[in-house]
Amino acid sequence: MSSLGIVGLGLAHDSVPGMVTHPGSFDHPVLFETLHADDLVLRVLAGDDRLYDEVLRLGRRLVERGAAVVGTSCGYFSVYQHRLADDLGVPVATSPLLQIPDALDALRPGARLAVVWAAVNDLVKIALAGAGVDPDDTRLVHVGMDGPGPFRDAVLTGRSPLDLPAMREQVLTTCAQLRRDHPEIGAILLECGDLSACTADVRRANELPVHDYLTLFARARA
Repeated sequence: MSSLGIVGLGLAHDSVPGMVTHPGSFDHPVLFETLHADDLVLRVLAGDDRLYDEVLRLGRRLVERGAAVVGTSCGYFSVYQHRLADDLGVPVATSPLLQIPDALDALRPGARLAVVWAAVNDLVKIALAGAGVDPDDTRLVHVGMDGPGPFRDAVLTGRSPLDLPAMREQVLTTCAQLRRDHPEIGAILLECGDLSACTADVRRANELPVHDYLTLFARARA
């Protein structure tokens, strides 16, 4: 198995087991470097390409420390996938979105894949394209977690401490409503590395395949 290094976002809230920035989320050692920048979330969601140089610098540090595979904790960084792989010279797994082609292939005929994003905005189509996904694929159903609630307050704005039980409930409610609106959903993908803390709950409540950063990294290390 290849050693994994992760470039994580330096956000205001604490990281907890289940999130890909927490060592307790893995059953093997993981190397971490943290990306810090002013207005980081706003810049990520705006697709600020000036962040790339710092992501690359931290990725190179991980490789120097022994990482054979480099990942990130932000699904929107799929926009860096090919450039980062070329510049680092090691396998790179920037985003759970990279799993979409295989997830779609595994669906039963007529089923659709729900993609749960930190936020749905103009960057979504660019992020999908960066992962090699047709942004207009009608088999995809998109929903964002950027409406009022504990996820936005802790992860996107940092205005409140992380309330993990409340965030899990928000994610479960969001998925339940999405399935009521789209009963043809046959699998779910969680884009954000913090949402991986909710994966087990989502899988248990929906009894569907759930793809996230942890499933991505397991495949990348194989």
